[in-house]
Amino acid sequence: MKKLTPEEIIRIETLRLKRERKRLERGLSTLERVRSQRKKIRASHKSLSDNIFAFPGQLSIELPSVVSFKDNYEQTINFINALRDAVLTDRMPVFLHFDNVISVSPAAALVMTAEIYRCRNLRPGRGKKYLVNGNWPSNDSARQLLSRMGFYRLMGLPDNLESAGESKADKSIHLGFTSLKNVDAGKIAEFHQELLSKININLGSQEAKRLQGAIIEAIGNANEHAYKGETRYQILKNRAWMSGYIDTDKSELMFMVMDQGTGIPNTLDPTFIERALAVGSLSGTTPSDAELIRLATTLNRTSTHKSGRGKGFETMKRFVQTVDDAELRILSNRGEYLFKSDSDESNIDRIGSLGGTLVQWSVSAW
Repeated sequence: MKKLTPEEIIRIETLRLKRERKRLERGLSTLERVRSQRKKIRASHKSLSDNIFAFPGQLSIELPSVVSFKDNYEQTINFINALRDAVLTDRMPVFLHFDNVISVSPAAALVMTAEIYRCRNLRPGRGKKYLVNGNWPSNDSARQLLSRMGFYRLMGLPDNLESAGESKADKSIHLGFTSLKNVDAGKIAEFHQELLSKININLGSQEAKRLQGAIIEAIGNANEHAYKGETRYQILKNRAWMSGYIDTDKSELMFMVMDQGTGIPNTLDPTFIERALAVGSLSGTTPSDAELIRLATTLNRTSTHKSGRGKGFETMKRFVQTVDDAELRILSNRGEYLFKSDSDESNIDRIGSLGGTLVQWSVSAW
């Protein structure tokens, strides 16, 4: 190999340094463009959502027009699972398009907000603020509900209530989400009393106490049992979320508690399932999630073999039985269970898993 002269070595090194400098300049130029885009986005947050756009490399997910487990379960759960797959499994940044959304139910808003909470806390690396981005619905009621829930603040976006026509807002009342890692009776009582204080609902002290007890039991179940099995997605262990909502036009009060755990059907002791099958309490040889939820509400014990565990469901149902025109709705994995104040109950098999449990109490006509 020919030995290079000092002059040749200097010339080669000079060329290498020039190429390296140009590469760095291109990189800085790209970084400056990205920073400029982000500044534009932050500056446009006070305007309408048309000024919010996806960054290059973000996966765009379009929400269904109706985001509701009751009225549009399949499309709603498909959207939520698409978000989970992208962020938690594939580690991709996501942009949520709300352009076609005309309504969002309070329960769906809580589940969506909890998902953003999980993504923000579990996704490693820089740029958490922009991991999940999005725009606002043009529908005023949908925008207000999500904003008051705290959904947009978790994404680093302003509530944008001014452009939602706050002066023409409906008279619904929202309590933003609360995240709990344990059964904080004081915080639950404060939450419960705050919502009840905002309306003139005909609840006696005994009924109000039973509602508070039902909420405590639901959060206790999430804390003690929901996260003991395997889950499809990474979890924030022992975490529960709660929220409340009042629709004054429909005279409806709603409390909601949810977790992202393994689901009620997976917490049941196999011996209980076998016994229920043997006595005909369950149909077929492979009971559905909906049937297993119904079974769980009748048991005195579940996965821990501790006395009183099943009383959690009894407590949840007892409040409904003592109030006229009330209902308890439980969604867990691929099942849904509904219990009404006249003790009428039903269950529905669902396509697509909720990936956890959502408990909702509704009281109408005060």
